[in-house]
Amino acid sequence: MKCLECQSTQNKFNEVLGELVCEECGLVLVTEPFEQGTYLQDNQGSIIRERWSSNLHEMGLQTIKPKSLAFAQIENKAVYKGVSMCRLLMASLKIPRTSSIFTTVEELYLILYRKHTFSTAPLEDRAAALVYYCLKNESLPFTLKEVCAEYECNKKSVFRLARKIAKEENNTGVFLIKECRPFAEKYAMLLANELTHYPSYLGKVSQLSIYFDNILSKSSEDIKPSTPAAYCSIVATMENMNITNKKIQSVSGIGHGAIGREVKRLLEIINANKKQIKGKGIECLEKY
Repeated sequence: MKCLECQSTQNKFNEVLGELVCEECGLVLVTEPFEQGTYLQDNQGSIIRERWSSNLHEMGLQTIKPKSLAFAQIENKAVYKGVSMCRLLMASLKIPRTSSIFTTVEELYLILYRKHTFSTAPLEDRAAALVYYCLKNESLPFTLKEVCAEYECNKKSVFRLARKIAKEENNTGVFLIKECRPFAEKYAMLLANELTHYPSYLGKVSQLSIYFDNILSKSSEDIKPSTPAAYCSIVATMENMNITNKKIQSVSGIGHGAIGREVKRLLEIINANKKQIKGKGIECLEKY
C-alpha cells in the first residue's frame, strides 16, 4: 500500500495497536483491521476495509468523494484524526463551539491535506499551525505560545508551518497585526489577573491603545507585533506600576528587548521619552 503523505510503500503492521503504519513518515494507513465488517483485498494482497466507523460525515464534513476504497479509507482516517486534534486545541483555548472558525479549520485541513502541504509534520504541529493561522486571519488575540502550549509544540516549527499554510493560501500578510487594541487588552487582562492591586490597568491600556491606534492609522508608521506589548509597557511607566517588560514578555511571547525598542519608537512619534512620562499618569497624553 502506498503512503499518501510520502508515497513510500514501506509499511509495517503493529500487532499491539492494530495499525498499519508507514515506516518512512509514521502515517497510520489502516486502523482496527480486525473490526467486524466487510473486507476486500487490493491487488497486492493488503487488507482494505469496506466499512469503517469514524468518518467525516459524522463530523459534519461531507466534502470527501472517494476515488477508490483504499484512498477513501486512508484519507478519511488521517483527516479525522487531524481535525479532531484541531478541535481539541480550539476547545482548550476556550473558543466558542458556535464560532465559524471551527468550520474554517475543518474545511481547510482537508484542502491542505490533499495538497500535501503538511508534508511529514507531526499531527500536533499541523493542528497548532492551522489553528494559529486561522486565528490570525480572524485577528483574534492569541499568541503563538498559547497555541503551542496544549500539545507542547516547538514554536519555531509551528510558525514555519503556519507561514507555509499562509503562502499556500496566498495570504502571507495574515501575520501582520491589523488592530493593536484587542492584543493589548488581552495582554493587560492576563497581567491584571496576576497583579490584582492594579484594577484599573486594563482600562488604561485600552485608553492608550485608542490614542496610539488613531495616531498610527493617520501616519506612515508601521504597526509591529511588538506594538500592543509596548502599549502595556508605556501604561506601566506612566502609572509607575511594577510591571516590567520581562513580565509582559511572559504573557505576550514578545521579547523584552523588542518591547523596549518599540516603546522608544512610539514615544518618539509623539516627541516624548520614558523619563518625561514616568509616574505622570495616563492624563499626561493630553500634552502630546
